[in-house]
This record gives sequence, C-alpha cells and structure tokens, in this order.
Amino acid sequence: MICPSKICKCEIPDDSIYCDQCGIKLLKCPSCARIAISKFCPKCGKQMISITSILESSNNLDKVENTQNVSVGTQIIELEPTIKLVLNDGNILECKDNTLLGRTNGEFANILGKFPVISSKHAKISFKNNEWFITDLHSTNKTYINGSKLNPEIPSKIQDGDRVVLANVSFVVRSK
Repeated sequence: MICPSKICKCEIPDDSIYCDQCGIKLLKCPSCARIAISKFCPKCGKQMISITSILESSNNLDKVENTQNVSVGTQIIELEPTIKLVLNDGNILECKDNTLLGRTNGEFANILGKFPVISSKHAKISFKNNEWFITDLHSTNKTYINGSKLNPEIPSKIQDGDRVVLANVSFVVRSK
C-alpha cells in the first residue's frame, strides 16, 4: 500500500501499523476498512480507529512489539513480551521468556548453527519483573554484555542498545 500521508507517499507493507518511512500512525475505518491518517474516514465518514485495536487474528498480534496487553474491543488479550537480538547480517532473533540460544538446540539453531564457536546450549533469555536477562549456560567460549564476561548460571540484565556477544558472534539488543 502507499502511505496515506500527503508528504510521504512511500510504498509500505499492507499489514503496517505505522509507516516505515515517515513513522505516522495508520488508522482503519471499522466500516469500509479504508486506511488513512485522518480522524474520520474520507470515504464513508465513520470515525477511524487504531489498527492495533482491531487486530483480527493471533497472527496479527505478532506485529505489536513489546506490548503486554492489547485491547481488542472490550476484551484484553495478554501478549507474551519479546526482545530482539539483531545480528550484523540482518537476522533478528525475537526472543520470549526462557528462549534457549544454541548452535544445535533452541528455536534459533537454524540461524546460530552456522557459527561453530557458539555452544550447542550457549545461553538463555529470560523475562522477570518487566526486565530481560541473559544467562550463560556454561558455554565453551563464554557470553559477554558490553564487553563484560558473564559468570555461568547467573542471570545478567540486558536492555535496549546493549551489545551481547555469544563467543565471537555479536548482537545488538532491541527492546523497542
């Protein structure tokens, strides 16, 4: 679709909640489903609503980042929080609570498997009291946060912008 902003007019994915280029929040008409940025639908005149408030399937919930609750009508749906580890090659590991990071184990083994320096069960990502942690699992080549080596089995807090290194494979933490 084309961004409805008169200034931007860039092509963006059809399932966007915000324009990737100008950042404007997109609204949807609950009556005719038109996407716009105005308070009222330019086609039928109905009041526009936020796309996030009318998510229609569980697949769409994955697009709402780092939100624990989303209102869908009058129902509150609790979402599992996520944090992203971004590799230099552009791969993104979207981690949930108790995510295992390993070369041969865990949900990202298909990505981490190409790095022989990463242990088969290298580290674990966890979420507690609204904070994210990484725990080294006695890896052979260690885990680091911003250059500091972690002690095995001791959770260490991570936050947006931190550099996490598994052996010699570097990631940037993105929580937003």
